[in-house]
Amino acid sequence: MDMKKGGHTIIPYVGIDRVIECLKVMYRRGVREVDAKELSSLLRCGLSNINNITPTLRLLKLAEVKDGKISITSDGMEFIRALNAGEIEKAREIVRKGIEQSEALQFVKSLLEARVQLTGEEIGRALADRFGKKWKAIASYRTYGNSCASIIGFAGFGIYHDGVLSLKSSTVRARVELYAPEVGFKSII
Repeated sequence: MDMKKGGHTIIPYVGIDRVIECLKVMYRRGVREVDAKELSSLLRCGLSNINNITPTLRLLKLAEVKDGKISITSDGMEFIRALNAGEIEKAREIVRKGIEQSEALQFVKSLLEARVQLTGEEIGRALADRFGKKWKAIASYRTYGNSCASIIGFAGFGIYHDGVLSLKSSTVRARVELYAPEVGFKSII
C-alpha cells in the first residue's frame, strides 16, 4: 500500500541527503519527536522546507507526522544508527523496505530497469505522465526526478550521480569520460 495524500500518490520532493540530515539533527539532539517549527530552526530552514521533507520521511517509514510533530519511527532510529555506525548496507535495506511500499518509487525503479539510464528530468516527466501531475517548470521535473533517483541510488538499485540515475556504473563513467575531438573545427568540415 502506497502512502497517499488526498487520494494522490506521494512523490518525494527531497532527496535522501536531506532526509538523512533531518534525522541526524533529531538524533544528535537526543529527541525522537520534535515540533515542525523547532525542526525548521534546527535545520536553519523555513517551515515550507520541513513540509517538503516530511512526506518523504513518511513514505520511507522513517518518521511519522501527527499534529505538527515529527516522530522518528523504530525503522528511522535503526536507519540513523546504522548510518552513524558506518553500516551502509543495513541502512540501505531499511530504505528498500520503504521503496517496496511506494508506487512512485517502484515506478522509477522499473523505469530504470527498462531504460538502464535516466536523467532527473526524464524521471520527472515520466512521473508526471504516470501520476497526472501538471508541473509547469522544468525545475519541478528535475527536482522530483532527482529526489526519486537519489533514493533509488542510495538503496543500491542504481547509481545516482550528477543528475543521472544509471543501472550500471560503467554507464555513468562513460558519460563523464567523453573527450573533445582531437581535430579542429576546420578539419571536421
